[in-house]
This record gives sequence, structure tokens and C-alpha cells, in this order.
Amino acid sequence: MAIEGYSIGRLGDDDLLVEILIRLPDPRSAFRCKSICKRWNSLISAPYFSRRFLSHHRALSAAAAAEPPLLIYLEE
Repeated sequence: MAIEGYSIGRLGDDDLLVEILIRLPDPRSAFRCKSICKRWNSLISAPYFSRRFLSHHRALSAAAAAEPPLLIYLEE
């Protein structure tokens, strides 16, 4: 089965789960998710996950810092 040019088997289950988990808002949330099951604990405890999590959030911070703030002046 193909969805928009991707086959189901191309991205492994663990890869997909890591992509979802690195988008958690903060490390505390990831730490709490370790207790869901052994598989999640193993993935989140891996050094690879920490590197990906930090890399993702640094990129988000850099993108947010690069955008100038929107200033709105309201006058009555």
C-alpha cells in the first residue's frame, strides 16, 4: 500500500516512534514516556534518541530566534 509515494515498510516502527517522541515539548515529557512500556524505555534511553531530541529542539529554537517578533500597535 502506498501513501503519497511512501510504502508502509520503508520507515520502521521504531523510526516512526522516535520521530513522534522527539517532538515532545520537553525532556521531562520524554522521561515520563519511558514508563509506558519496555520498548519506549529502550528507545528513549538510547543515546541516539537524546541526540535526535536535542537536535530537533535546537533547530526549533534557532528558527524561532531567526524570525523577528511581530509587534502590533493598537490605538484607540
